[in-house]
Amino acid sequence: MFRKICTAAVLLIYLSACGEGPGTEPPETRYIEWDLADTSQWQVSGHDYEHLMTMTAVITLNGEILSSVRNRVVGYSGGSIRSNAVSYWHLDQQLYSLNLYSNTLTDTLKFAAWIEDLGMAVSIENPVIFEANAALGHPDSPFELLIEKEE
Repeated sequence: MFRKICTAAVLLIYLSACGEGPGTEPPETRYIEWDLADTSQWQVSGHDYEHLMTMTAVITLNGEILSSVRNRVVGYSGGSIRSNAVSYWHLDQQLYSLNLYSNTLTDTLKFAAWIEDLGMAVSIENPVIFEANAALGHPDSPFELLIEKEE
């Protein structure tokens, strides 16, 4: 089983800790909703943020690189989209080039991905601590955005 976010054509990202016990949610639970068909909602204005970090990444599912051109990646923090992902092919793999934005130097950025072959959006396992002007990964050695199947 995957840490599934949704199965519909809308990506819902759960932005707070899970509640205690089945069916409960803490009162501060917030959702962000983006229509996956409307890519304009996946945009972020760099002019709204003071700092920039870049990332070149691949998506891996249990260690295997996923390569569908229809997969999508989004980065978020504090209820707002913080990345503008562009995918491209390099050395026979699908890479994602992300500009990550922040107004603080200690943001923890989380990621989610729409995986076309699974027909759902899933949580990326490894968040990133924002570091201004840093470049995480490059085309010949990309950062791995990890999706792990739960047993």
